Amino acid sequence: AEQLTEIKLPSTLEKLGSTVFQNTPIENISLPEGLREVGSSVFADCKNLKAVTIPSTIENASEMLKNSLVEQLTFADGIVNIPPYIAIDAAALQTVELPRSVTNLGTRCFARTNITAFTVPKQIIKADTPFSESALTDIFFEDGLAQIPNTLLRDAIHLNAIHWNASLTEIGDYCFYNCPALETVEIPDTIQVIGYEAFRNCKSIRQLRLPDCAAKIGSFAFAGCTALESVLVPQMATAADG
Repeated sequence: AEQLTEIKLPSTLEKLGSTVFQNTPIENISLPEGLREVGSSVFADCKNLKAVTIPSTIENASEMLKNSLVEQLTFADGIVNIPPYIAIDAAALQTVELPRSVTNLGTRCFARTNITAFTVPKQIIKADTPFSESALTDIFFEDGLAQIPNTLLRDAIHLNAIHWNASLTEIGDYCFYNCPALETVEIPDTIQVIGYEAFRNCKSIRQLRLPDCAAKIGSFAFAGCTALESVLVPQMATAADG
């Protein structure tokens, strides 16, 4: 293993077991199209492996990059669902490249990573707490995205800046739930719907501006925002059912 620096796996490979390359000096690896399942901690403690490309055929890769030192993660064109937990605890991960084919960010897929900024592509329609407990501080939204998916930024505990786009009309349920580093939130006038518990438990928000055209603000949208000092409420806003 001390001489192992580059690996090219067979094109017929469909499953790769846990910790297969743990603590080896590999620098490059080619994961083949057709690979469907990868075990946990495959690249744990591989100090020289800094970038990995995930084939479009991956379906199950829970904790694949746990305890790895990978800094850049690229997903091949054609993948639709980013597998749950794929990069959880990949503490060195800084950059993720997603193709246009991706529409779903799986459960906690980038949780506890070192990603500090991310732009949500306009085709994303579903997400399940992908940035939980990560280093994310800045979130951007690509022009063309209309609805921020439910739970997209839930538990993004370091998030302190939201960079809105002009096409957004809806903030999903639980979207910014428990983002304790947010202090000022100025929701743009394009937003018509603020979802259920959208900003619940954002305990550091002091200044809040709601959009003039809001037609619906979900129940408990700002519950638990105990630091609020100033709130501008639009005349057109209505409470959600329940």
